[in-house]
Amino acid sequence: MRRPKKWVYFWSLCPGLGHLYLQYMNRGLQFMLLFYGSIFLMIQLDAGVFAIFLPVIYFYSFFDAIKQYHWILDSGFYEDKPLIEWRTLFLHKRILGFGLLIISGIVIFNTVIDQFLYLLPASISDFLYFNFTKGIAVVVMIIIGIVLIQKDKKTSNWE
Repeated sequence: MRRPKKWVYFWSLCPGLGHLYLQYMNRGLQFMLLFYGSIFLMIQLDAGVFAIFLPVIYFYSFFDAIKQYHWILDSGFYEDKPLIEWRTLFLHKRILGFGLLIISGIVIFNTVIDQFLYLLPASISDFLYFNFTKGIAVVVMIIIGIVLIQKDKKTSNWE
């Protein structure tokens, strides 16, 4: 599979597309989910904290696609290994649960601080309208985090 280097560089400017161009479907999809998922969470939860991950994901994706291109050229070997093994992700449910709880805590903290800083008189309907989706997303993440932590405690072999 010989691909022009300029196109690899061009498609790598968008996280995940360089990998998809090289036919690394798993890796490309995971980079896209990480990058655009972070943007979605920033917008949906009004949490700018996720902005610190964007340059890291972007540049890692770019240079990883270039590295994979050179790996294919040098070895002639092609293996679509995912960035994060899906099974490994679910084996570490406790870490995932704590991560969801931390993200939820940050969002709740930001929401409460915003309300106290502005102290704008607003009706209950306005409050529910603007914060309902954030509230639902946060509650769902907290519930998922607690369930994952509890299930991991029950199935842990450490005790």
